[in-house]
Amino acid sequence: MKVRVRAAELGHGEPEHHIVSVGGRALTVMLRRGARRTLSLRVDERGPRVDAPTDAALDSIEGFVRAHADWIHRHVARIAQARTEAAIEIADGTRLAVFGKPCAVRLVTGRRAAAWCDDDREMAVLSVPAASPLPALERVIRTHARQWFEQRVRFHCERLGEPSPPVALSSARRRWGSCSRRSGIRLHWKLALLPVDLADYVVAHEVAHLREMNHSSRFWALVARLYPDFRSARAALRARAGCLPEFVIAAGPGGTPGDMSQ
Repeated sequence: MKVRVRAAELGHGEPEHHIVSVGGRALTVMLRRGARRTLSLRVDERGPRVDAPTDAALDSIEGFVRAHADWIHRHVARIAQARTEAAIEIADGTRLAVFGKPCAVRLVTGRRAAAWCDDDREMAVLSVPAASPLPALERVIRTHARQWFEQRVRFHCERLGEPSPPVALSSARRRWGSCSRRSGIRLHWKLALLPVDLADYVVAHEVAHLREMNHSSRFWALVARLYPDFRSARAALRARAGCLPEFVIAAGPGGTPGDMSQ
């Protein structure tokens, strides 16, 4: 099946779904036209996307996609595998790390709210309602994440001699964090589920923006001052882009797959 869309029907910068027939299989790509001279192709968690000149013929665009079909399929498969690996199955006794702290999840029948029990033990215990574990687990981790982020923002701000701004949590699809002089720093709550050094790099990155609202050499010098090994952390985060950790109910005895958390 091939869907033809007239060039005039595509607005500048407005992505449109386009289906290209490749070897008898339908491949859906996002097509966006704009003021550019060449065709470009990228694949992320949203799928393949082609950026094309405004006047590029659809036959040329489709030929470009077909010529790179193998490359597209490899990257789509890689992202699908990464998503599978990022899934965290939640069952009674599941072990996970929150900012590097080992935690055991306990599903408690009759419990109405989640509880975090640490007591300076080697392993914390997260008790969540057995009837609805995923929302409760997210809430308790969000609460812990906000406290951790506030502490680390204060720490890095003190090193720069900057006042600590308000700190809020984010659930953005494509950003680990953001900084605004007006509203403060926002950090993705799922950083709590990544290695703690990566979470701290994001905090340092956003704190550096309090002084440099750009990505100039001055900004990166500030980041290096706060987090010297920022290049390694940045590369590790890029490798995880689009594959955020997701809680999923572990399959029951019948093998029924669980539902992803929202």
